[in-house]
Amino acid sequence: MAPTSSRNATGVRYASIRKPFRTACEAAGLADVSPHVLRHHFASRLAMAGVDPRTIQELGGWRSLLMVQRYMRLSPAHKAAAVEHIASPEFHNAIPKVAAAHGVRRIVSGLQ
Repeated sequence: MAPTSSRNATGVRYASIRKPFRTACEAAGLADVSPHVLRHHFASRLAMAGVDPRTIQELGGWRSLLMVQRYMRLSPAHKAAAVEHIASPEFHNAIPKVAAAHGVRRIVSGLQ
């Protein structure tokens, strides 16, 4: 995990990132942003980029995969794109091949 204390531009130690972070957000005109929100964003973007949860756990410093799951949020567009995979012709053309490879003789109508 990242260190919990650091120094500001004048070399003075500060124990929390919250105040300097808030000051930077105000200067940039950002509202409703916090380190907590950035952790959610970090985990979510990695997950939507296809990074496995164990790697996200290591990168974010979470102690358990359960916490990673709590922080990851998938966008509606990402979820819709995932569903579109099963609507693709490639998916439907692969069904009989996969079924045959697993010894399935009959495929429910409507899937072909």
